[in-house]
Amino acid sequence: MNSTPNFTSNSWTSLTWVLAALALALIGPARAQTFSDAEWVVLGTGMNGSVAALAVSGTNLYAGGTFTNGGGMPANYVAKWDGRRWSALDSGIGVTPNSIASALAMSGTDLYAAGWFATAGGVPAANVAQWDGTTWSALGLGITSSFMPAHVSALAVNGTDLYAGGWFAVAGGVPANNIAQWDGRSWSALGSGLNAPVFALVVTGTNLFAGGEFNTAGGVTVSNIAQWDGSAWSALGSGVNGPILALAVSGTNLYAGGNFTMVGGVAATNIAKWDGSAWSALGSGLGGSVPDVHVWALAVSGTDLYAGGDFTNAGGMPANHIAKWDGSAWSPMGSGMGGEVNALAADGAGHLFVGGAGGVAQANLPSVPAFVTSPQTQTAEAGAAVHFWVEVTGQPAPAYEWCQNGTNILSCANNELVLTNIPFTQSGTYIVVVTNVFGAVTSAPAALQVIPPVPRTRVPGVNLMAQAGNFLGLDYRDNLGPSANWQTMATMTLSNASQFYFDVSEPLPPQRFYRAWQMGTPAVVPSLDMKMVPAITLTGNIGDSLRLEYINQFGPIDTWVTLGAVTLTNTSQLYFDTSEPGQPPRLYRIVKGP
Repeated sequence: MNSTPNFTSNSWTSLTWVLAALALALIGPARAQTFSDAEWVVLGTGMNGSVAALAVSGTNLYAGGTFTNGGGMPANYVAKWDGRRWSALDSGIGVTPNSIASALAMSGTDLYAAGWFATAGGVPAANVAQWDGTTWSALGLGITSSFMPAHVSALAVNGTDLYAGGWFAVAGGVPANNIAQWDGRSWSALGSGLNAPVFALVVTGTNLFAGGEFNTAGGVTVSNIAQWDGSAWSALGSGVNGPILALAVSGTNLYAGGNFTMVGGVAATNIAKWDGSAWSALGSGLGGSVPDVHVWALAVSGTDLYAGGDFTNAGGMPANHIAKWDGSAWSPMGSGMGGEVNALAADGAGHLFVGGAGGVAQANLPSVPAFVTSPQTQTAEAGAAVHFWVEVTGQPAPAYEWCQNGTNILSCANNELVLTNIPFTQSGTYIVVVTNVFGAVTSAPAALQVIPPVPRTRVPGVNLMAQAGNFLGLDYRDNLGPSANWQTMATMTLSNASQFYFDVSEPLPPQRFYRAWQMGTPAVVPSLDMKMVPAITLTGNIGDSLRLEYINQFGPIDTWVTLGAVTLTNTSQLYFDTSEPGQPPRLYRIVKGP
């Protein structure tokens, strides 16, 4: 296999232009990004450089670029936003002059970062590295080239496999022309690769799509885009007549953005769709007043496609650097961005993140309400307080209507329903209907079972452990000061190697300390453990047979569990539930029985 990319004269000329633009971005002054609409929120105080890549993992957002400071804190080229603030990932990446993290991808909770750098967290890492949440590590020998500065522009994850695309000739010491695969242990080439740079990658099913500025893939003639099925490369029709800079998938459709005017022989301005068999334009596309317009980033949220770049119109309407395609028409995002958009990411929860020069902004996307968490079925004692709550996504913010047994509860119009001093009549079925201008959704029903209260308190349960048959003493004191003395609480002969003693002193002090002791030289040194244990009051006539049952506070209302059967030896006595500590909250009932 020839490890040297075979550039044609045309692809070499346009590639030189791409590298020149990158160099200017790296060494030029950072422009302040302006966000001009109320729906846009800037995350923190921004960065001192450009954001070139974004990736979402749960509630965390990762940003990569040319910055060395995020939110006023040192952060070398990669940073994390946790919903409140930016933080560094250890010492970040760097060493190479004008380092950049130009591509990010998530695999579970692991972050992959790639671009142009020599170290990650102080560890040698050639242009690609992995962050596991605490530590950076290299991916083998990384991605390099013997005759040019290697650069990774795109990453994509499929299961446990990572794909990297860019401008390079070697991956992990193996010849690999501009694209390679990491399987968690080693790098491998994808056939004979691509003959010029890759700028975008996306995976759908078992297929990998690569976009860039190349005209052969695995020896097959292509035009700036190709498909890898796991064993061979193939063209997507007659391809695209200019560089592809961004790819995204929605359902069975592949979207490509870049700097082009034709796709598959059809006119398309800088953005197009491949449906698996043919190319088509997205309206009149994305353009501007300057001759060279680029779509740098794409993201999908629901059925909507978002595009970012340096364009100023979408579908013939003014749209400053960002726009939405709903499947049939383009629309602007407010008055847009004050500078070009380099990166986009959607979290699937109604948030769109936008990266550019100076930082990251967030938009709350218009959407039908959807439940993240639903109200929980629960059991409560009469006179107690009950709390139903839901977590819902949806923009604009939805309205809430709670109902009991089909009747609207007018006193509550938010996501939390609090019922206090509940009577038995509040047993029943509860739902909440959540509505905004885009639609309505009804929660799954939650049942509330109101039961009579059972008197109980929590007491220290001291578990004494020693050899069965040994005589033990239990002492206590209420502070450890020099004037406090230990006092004997009880002495006993253990009937088991582990035996409880319950401190039912009233009132209990704010703190109490215990110790166990034994005379002589025991074969097993005594020890103790202490847990707060429910002490349940049982009342009735001497000789009555009672059955004590419990149910978890949250969950099905018919799953009572028997704790034990008791025959009263007094008109009032205590039952200690030693199985309760560490378990979900419990409620109790006492059943008279034969």
